[in-house]
Amino acid sequence: MAMASRARSVLSVPAAGYEVRFVERGADNGGQRLIAEWSVPSYVGPPEHFHPAMTESWTVIDGSLVATVAGETRTLETGESMTVLPGVHHSFHAPGPVRWRQTNEPALQHEVLFHLDSEVVRRHGANGRPGPIATIRILAAADAVFVGPPFWLQSALRFIGRQLNRRLAKELSTRIAA
Repeated sequence: MAMASRARSVLSVPAAGYEVRFVERGADNGGQRLIAEWSVPSYVGPPEHFHPAMTESWTVIDGSLVATVAGETRTLETGESMTVLPGVHHSFHAPGPVRWRQTNEPALQHEVLFHLDSEVVRRHGANGRPGPIATIRILAAADAVFVGPPFWLQSALRFIGRQLNRRLAKELSTRIAA
């Protein structure tokens, strides 16, 4: 874990009460998983989507997280967990203050996604929405397919977003390796 100690282990926007702490990075385990603890006053969350090749899990540490998985909505309270397998449609949000641990297996580009998310919060507030370029970058980093927009359009935008994200991904890997 010595490598991770040199990278920024916390993304914080104090004015918004937003914090993401990296517990385990993909760079530390060959990309097997990313584990991060989130602390937010509320969270809009992503629209309905699925990950073709990633399992996503949430464990609520304090507060509540509302998850809709495969069309069923459930409120996760302190101590409760939920796992979403690849290909399963889901979304989640937090109507009030919450702390949760999120695990993404494999890590894919979710560390880049969390950095982009923190930048949206920094610019637009905790429940702000990203502009068009930020949305394209987030789409690429999410390793997800969103429900609604045509797949061909998402694929083209993901390609553009990956090009835009290459510099950030390189900076993150350089910080971790330093």
